[in-house]
Amino acid sequence: MKYLLLLAVDGPPGALVDPAGADTQSAMAQHQTVRLGLEEAGVWCGGEALQPATSATGLRIRDGRVVLHDGPTVGSTDLLVGYYLVDCDDLDHAIEVSARIPVAEHGTVEIRPVREQAVAMQGPAP
Repeated sequence: MKYLLLLAVDGPPGALVDPAGADTQSAMAQHQTVRLGLEEAGVWCGGEALQPATSATGLRIRDGRVVLHDGPTVGSTDLLVGYYLVDCDDLDHAIEVSARIPVAEHGTVEIRPVREQAVAMQGPAP
């Protein structure tokens, strides 16, 4: 079963500071190590870091009109900073994989099963 592992940290929307900073480089090296291990285990399906929440654009349709707004759209102090997509045997396996992710030490990894019935989302574009 596929799981989306949402990586979140607590902080202001611009919190993901300098990509060249020592702390960021160390965290990226840790993520690289985890990714390589997951690839070797055959469970890695993909994943990426996200730009800071301040770069987000929210979209809603209200009364048939598109309404846009800048910044994060989810009402939380946690900021999504990246994701892993993994194919695990079960939830216990997904938990074991999630415990390897460096963000878990200071943030949260939300483990979300991917719906297998998302056929409507896979059809041709309108």
